[in-house]
Amino acid sequence: MGVELTVVKELASVSVTATELSTVARIINNEIAGGNFHQTFNQMIALLNTCYAIPAAHVQGFLAINDHAQFVENFDQWLASYKEDYLVAASKPRFLVDEAYELYLNLQTSKEIKTGYPLLKHCFLRLDHYIDKWINNDSWLIMNIDNFFKMLLRFNNEVAELKKKDTADAFLIYDGLRQGIQPYLQIIEDQRTQMA
Repeated sequence: MGVELTVVKELASVSVTATELSTVARIINNEIAGGNFHQTFNQMIALLNTCYAIPAAHVQGFLAINDHAQFVENFDQWLASYKEDYLVAASKPRFLVDEAYELYLNLQTSKEIKTGYPLLKHCFLRLDHYIDKWINNDSWLIMNIDNFFKMLLRFNNEVAELKKKDTADAFLIYDGLRQGIQPYLQIIEDQRTQMA
């Protein structure tokens, strides 16, 4: 074991970026309501919002196993299912992020983004930093989601091995991580609701 911290760290990073994007989007939408900029900006936000839904959507089975009896009965089937589709889930953010980035490039030519109004200027700088680090050049958002999925698989493979020897201990380790990721999934969902 020992990958739990990495799983939680990757998901926590995703939750932090969801909070940043939600905050910036809220302020920009409060200041610029209507027009082509508003429409394109919110299309971009919607694509990124969908990206944030992916981790939670693909761990619902993991979260649903919340007692020892369910663990003994359902874990192996859930893990087999997860192994089949986690690579597909991990690849989805790339397409959404690429589309969102194209919209962001369109926004760069707008008069709104070249504003001198201090509040908007500050928010556009934050947005530019977010896009540069988390979406475009460094693609940290994609890497965090990908690492989350991969490390969760590694963790659950280790749990599966322990389960063969001691189901009670395996469940306690499994349940510790299940409970550990829930607050970050909730943060992401709360921020997604605000962005919707």
